[in-house]
Formats: sequence, C-alpha cells, structure tokens
Amino acid sequence: MDAHLFRRFCDELVPRLMGARMEKIHAPGPNVYVFALFGGHSRDGKRFLVLKADRRSPLLFVADHRIPVNAQPPAFVMRLRKHLSDQRITHAVCLWTERRLWLGFSNAAWLCLDLREGPSLSFDAPELADDPVWPSDFPALSAENWREWDVLTPALRRTLPHLDPMDAAALLADLEFGGGAVFLYEGASADGTPRCEVSAWPLPPERLSALGGTWTETPFDDPLPALAKAGETLVYEGLAAQARQNAARPFSSEAARLGKLLKKLDSEQERLSAMRAKQDEALLLQSQLWRFGREDKLESVTLEGPNGDVAVKLDPRRTVRDDGYVPSGRTRPPRARTSRSAPRRRARRKGTRRSRHASQSCGHERRRQRAGSARRPSA
Repeated sequence: MDAHLFRRFCDELVPRLMGARMEKIHAPGPNVYVFALFGGHSRDGKRFLVLKADRRSPLLFVADHRIPVNAQPPAFVMRLRKHLSDQRITHAVCLWTERRLWLGFSNAAWLCLDLREGPSLSFDAPELADDPVWPSDFPALSAENWREWDVLTPALRRTLPHLDPMDAAALLADLEFGGGAVFLYEGASADGTPRCEVSAWPLPPERLSALGGTWTETPFDDPLPALAKAGETLVYEGLAAQARQNAARPFSSEAARLGKLLKKLDSEQERLSAMRAKQDEALLLQSQLWRFGREDKLESVTLEGPNGDVAVKLDPRRTVRDDGYVPSGRTRPPRARTSRSAPRRRARRKGTRRSRHASQSCGHERRRQRAGSARRPSA
C-alpha cells in the first residue's frame, strides 16, 4: 500500500470513523489485526477495520465481515481490548508519508495503526507533522535525487521513468492536490492464485508487464471498496487457506508417517528379494561347479538356468568353487580352521588324558592303603 494510496484511503475513512465505538479486537493471523467498529457519522452499522502489517506489502482496508477466530488472543490484543473496548473515536491524525493513522478515543487513549510495524497503544497525543515538500520543477530533477523527496515513494519512482516529463509533472500535480480515482488491477499467478494491485494512479503497460501475467483495470472513485476487494482477496483468502492448512496438518503428519513406513517396507522387501536372488544364483552355481577348475577366479560366469542362461557376478578374489559352496542354505563357505588351532586342540586332549590317568592312579593307591590297614592285626 503506497503512501499516496494510504492518503486517499485516510481522506475517505476518517470522516466516517468519527464517533464510532470500538467493540472487539481480534488477531486472526500473523501480523493481521481486525478492529470491530460500530456506528459513526456514516451510520454504516458494524464494520471491520483490518490491518495487515508488513514491510513489503502492507494493507489497510474496511470489510463488511470478518473471518471467525478460534485461537486465544495474544496478550497484546488483550491489552488493546482492556483500554479501547466500548470507547468512541473522537480524533484522528493521518501521517501519510509515514503511513501511520492515529485514532484518539474518548478515554484519552491513542491507537496507532502503522502499516510497517503494526498497531501500538499510547496515552500521549501524536505530534503533528509539517506538510511534505513537493519538487517545484520535476522535469529538471535528476533521477539520482528522487530518494531525497518523501513524496516520491518507491511505487512512484518505479512509474515515473515510463512517463514523459510532462505527464510525470502532471501526475505529481494531481497527487499533490489530492483526490481523484484509484485503480484496481486483478489477475492470477501461474498456479491460479488470485492477485490484486491497487494504485493511486493508472499503471503504465511497462509496469504491468514487469508484474507478469494478464491484468484487468477497474477505476474507483471511492478507494474504500477497491481496497476492500483487494483485502478480501489478498488477506481473507490467505487466512482461510492457512486455517484449512492448520486443520489438515495432523492428517498430513500421519500420512507422512505412513508414507515413510511404506517406503521402509518397500526397501526391506527389495533387500530380501535381492538376498533370495543371490541364494538362487549360489545354488545354481553349486549345481554346475563341475564346469570350473579348483583355482578358477572369474568376475562373472554364465550358467544354464531353468528359463535360459543366467549371468552371475562373482568375487574375482576368490575361486569359483568358494563362491559356489552353499552348505545348509549359506552362500559362503565356512571359515577355514587355521593351522595354529591344531596344536592347541592336541595339547588340550593330552592334558585331559594326563588328568584322567593321574586321577585313576590316585584312586588305586588309596584302595591299596585301605586294604593294608584292614589286614594289620590289632595290638
């Protein structure tokens, strides 16, 4: 929302807000605030002043309805409700070059609607700013110095290079005077998402081309309905989409978990199938070992399978017979016993025999001693 568009919006809105009563304050989404107002000089009944605070694409508009809010309001919103609920708007100050609208209430509280930073509460009246300075001779002004002028906003600086000097000077004169129509541009992105742009002046074809896509232009004498339509497209539909996404998040998480589980099961099935294929290849190789020598080491062999030739990859570091040894369903031969293990086994066997022989000798000696004691006469 450009500063010049913000100025046009405030010029139309402020007279209608005088005397309106603040009923409720909501925060339906991140950096989105809804102020429910009733009454006022316009006698429009209940309406909703919506602020979407953002540094890139802020927006302030009036809507006839609000999105239902189910979440607990944050502490800041509760503080605004405490001081502003049931209070009437008695004053308004528009600092349009700063894109700030101050609303004074009957209890001496002030609500600042800052398009960049969001709402804030104060009990001190804002300081009035001097009228901004406009360039007197724009055609003679160098483009390098445009940033020095607050009235030459970023959106305006993107438009002026596409206008001839006389048309650019006429546009600045119209903006300085104030009033005039605003222009609503509606289009859609490549994925079908609705797009809206609102401008305080007609955008040249070059600017529309830079935005991309196809646009339709609709002029509005009153900026409020133009911004309301843009706000419902850009803000309300975005909040509704976010609400649907939040509602579907638990189901999405469960679907993602089940998807990971199925992927893991598929991977396990592939691993088992590969193991089964290796087993079948090993059995087939074992049945045809007679075709190969004991010391043959090959990278692959072609075997005669039940459905035709089968190519089997082997480990060239091992012999074909080692690869084809499959006892008890295994695909690899048992580990060969080393020569160092044989002496240990023989030593254990010898030790066992010596122990058994010693035990037997001790037993015979004890029996002889008992027999001798029995034959010796008593004294």
